[in-house]
Order: sequence, then structure tokens, then C-alpha cells
Amino acid sequence: MRSGSHAIDWAIPKFTENKKYNWALIIHDANYTWDRFGGHHLSRLAADQLLREMARVSKTLNVVQRLLMYNALRVFGGSAYDEPNTGVYAGAENYMDFSWGAK
Repeated sequence: MRSGSHAIDWAIPKFTENKKYNWALIIHDANYTWDRFGGHHLSRLAADQLLREMARVSKTLNVVQRLLMYNALRVFGGSAYDEPNTGVYAGAENYMDFSWGAK
């Protein structure tokens, strides 16, 4: 589920049996996907910080793995965040709609 290079699979798994971790990856990718207005639901910084916190809560990654993941996102994630939805993600903005609301 984690996007990115297979070169870091040994340190940051793409998929685990932990559903909280897997949802954290899905939510992060959704936050990197453009919305129907041509923007994002969260800033890149907030999306990366949210993933780091969700990974901590999931107890899947230790502190070193979380630091590696977060820093890799900060260094290499800009192009994925800035590019419009293309390829398999083309049209994704038509299917995702998020909003904040009180319960």
C-alpha cells in the first residue's frame, strides 16, 4: 500500500497485517491526491505530520522508521504532491470528498 521505491521496503513496509497502519497509508495518499478543485485537503506538511502520528499510534514503525519515513517524504514527496492526478490516479478527484465536521 505504501507508495514509493521498493528500495526501502526493508525499513518501511508497504503493507502489514496492522489495519491502522494500512489506513494511515491510504489516508496519506488521499491527502496527496488532488481534490476536484485542483488543490489538496491538507498541506503537504500537515499530511506528512499526520502520517507520522498515525504510524506512531499504529505501533507498526519504531521511532527510527518513522523518522526515516517522514524525512523521505519531506525530501522526495514534493513531486508526488504537486503533480496532477495521472495514470491510475486520473479522475481520482471525482471520487474523493472529505470534510471536517463535529460528531
